[in-house]
Amino acid sequence: MRTTINMSPIYNLLRRHAKTFLTAFACILIAVACILGLVYSAFQSVVLDSVALQHRDFVGQLDSISGILSATVRNYGMQVFYAPSVLTLRGDKTLDKMGQVYALRELDSYVSSNDFVDSIQVYNRDTGSIYSTDSNVISAPIDKYADQDAAELFRSLTPDLRMRPIRRTAFSDDPVRVRSYFSFLFFETTSEDEPTGGALMLNVDYDRYLNTLLSFNGQGDCILLDETGALLTAGREELQPLIPLFFGEISREGQADSGYILKRINGEQTVCLYCRLDTSRWHYLKITPLKACVPKLLELKNALIVCIVIGFALLAICSLGVLLFLYFPVYQVRAALRNIGMENKGELAGQVSQLAQQSEAHRKASALQSLLEGQDPGLLPELPAPYTLVLMETGHALPALRQTYTDVSALTYHQDGCEVVLFFGEERETVLAICREWADQSSIYCFCGSERTTFPQVVECYQVLREMRRQKFWAADRHCWQEEDFTPRRPHSSFTEQMSAELASALRGSDLEQIQRLWQQIQDSIREDRFQDQLFAFQRIVSLMEKQLPALKPLVSDNFWATLKDIQTLDAIFSDAFRKIVQNNRELHRQHIDQLASQVVRQIEQSYADSDLSPTRIADSLGMSSAYLGRIFRESMQTSISQYLNQTRIRRAEELLRETEQPVETVAGLVGFSNPKYFYVVFKNITGQTPLQFRKAVHSASEKN
Repeated sequence: MRTTINMSPIYNLLRRHAKTFLTAFACILIAVACILGLVYSAFQSVVLDSVALQHRDFVGQLDSISGILSATVRNYGMQVFYAPSVLTLRGDKTLDKMGQVYALRELDSYVSSNDFVDSIQVYNRDTGSIYSTDSNVISAPIDKYADQDAAELFRSLTPDLRMRPIRRTAFSDDPVRVRSYFSFLFFETTSEDEPTGGALMLNVDYDRYLNTLLSFNGQGDCILLDETGALLTAGREELQPLIPLFFGEISREGQADSGYILKRINGEQTVCLYCRLDTSRWHYLKITPLKACVPKLLELKNALIVCIVIGFALLAICSLGVLLFLYFPVYQVRAALRNIGMENKGELAGQVSQLAQQSEAHRKASALQSLLEGQDPGLLPELPAPYTLVLMETGHALPALRQTYTDVSALTYHQDGCEVVLFFGEERETVLAICREWADQSSIYCFCGSERTTFPQVVECYQVLREMRRQKFWAADRHCWQEEDFTPRRPHSSFTEQMSAELASALRGSDLEQIQRLWQQIQDSIREDRFQDQLFAFQRIVSLMEKQLPALKPLVSDNFWATLKDIQTLDAIFSDAFRKIVQNNRELHRQHIDQLASQVVRQIEQSYADSDLSPTRIADSLGMSSAYLGRIFRESMQTSISQYLNQTRIRRAEELLRETEQPVETVAGLVGFSNPKYFYVVFKNITGQTPLQFRKAVHSASEKN
């Protein structure tokens, strides 16, 4: 007897509950994957925290060496700072040439007796002079001192620069004389912590200092940065490009002084262990692949991934089985629609067809976006040529804009405030008409590419249109841009270091017209450059202005360049900044010449009775040329040094003639005239009378009273 098994109840049960079973299985699998991911993440954090803690202990050795080295330099510097020769160089207001020679000779002996100090520089604030033991640099006034990098440090003494390593480069524009140092500044401060008196600078060779500091590190994996993020040294050159990827987070406000940062770089998980040195505020970094840092951890991760993949593979197999179970009911529905005649007509069929068309258009628009972003174009090969790509800055006009090209063949998507439209199978004139219409009526910016026949050409066109959009500020009144009218950009920047140096030099002066002329020359030079090169030039000019006049910071906001509408706006901002810088330079120059003039006046008032006092002698005492001092004095006092000296002497002579009965020859000697005849000539030129006539006139006036 044959037995028959009825499978209908089993089939119906599976069909009714298949969705529930699959949903439950998927939820459980996702939950397990999430739990495993969280556990792995927590375990990874614990392991990396442990590694970072060990790294911090290791860096403690470096910090100790740094402290010992800095203490050694400070102790040596304090001994030199109070040495007799340094006291003379930094405090003597009337130091002559011979005194300078003897003091510098003694200072040279301090340098030769020490194996880590390269040179010593002493700044006399009262005379404005810098004295140096470096054979490449001649002692000179601070404004004429050859090592202007050192001079700038002496000008800007602040308490936070005192007795700490300062990385600097001397003669950076001279390949023969260029030297890198760690410089230490020593100076005294007032009770208000303000620098006072002269200053001393010890220059330690850059490489020698770092070799001493890092002598314990034999692996060569050290990356040492100063507090601003500038590279001091790196064990391997290939690590240097990775530093900017991590330092932004390390220097962020509120970030811990030590720890780790995990990033994916070039498809590989990379760990940056960092720690800040307490003594110098430098940053010690170690950048290494995660697999080299914690190899066992990645083995655990791979095992977890295999388990999750197996689970999802089981889910996919189950889903395929369910689809087979559900295919037959769907087939029956299609057959029923065919039987009642709704497959090709009717309201339901129309709605289904419209939905299918919209879905197809959406898929093609997504494929267009993928193509322009450098991915697989997908369904786009089905579109007929030619192709015309358009970018439109739409804003609030987006809904109305899309109504314009509903009657033409086009794909569109919106990104970053810009409508990206690909017209296919349409004449170029039709596309241009749409662009001109919206540029005229809605005042939007429209960027129209030329016709293309292949999709790689469309991608190239997209890059050109994006560049056009970025550079629209050069001609903001022009709303419709065509690719053929856009000049190809230069592959290399036209902005040179010479332009930067010339503008920096002009910003230190007071010629506003020259600054404006250089700015216009830079504009004309970079107009045909790529936007990124133009942006670099603009930002470089901003940094030069902010450096010249820190009160301008910040000159522009962080998002200024992304929202720049026209070049006139930038012109107005820069012109106003130029004017403020020139005004500030003029005020500083006026203060400088008035200060020098007051020193000359004070010396004349104190020493006018000295017959040897002359403009040349006064200039020598101030450590500058008589011609330069005379020009500065005349600019401030509207008279020459000789005239002012004679006026002072004659004014004192009038007092002696009025108040005493001493002979005229005696009076002449008392006020600094060794030749009485010359005294007579000068007295009459200034007062209009001889000394005797002046005395008689005074006596006559007294008798009348």
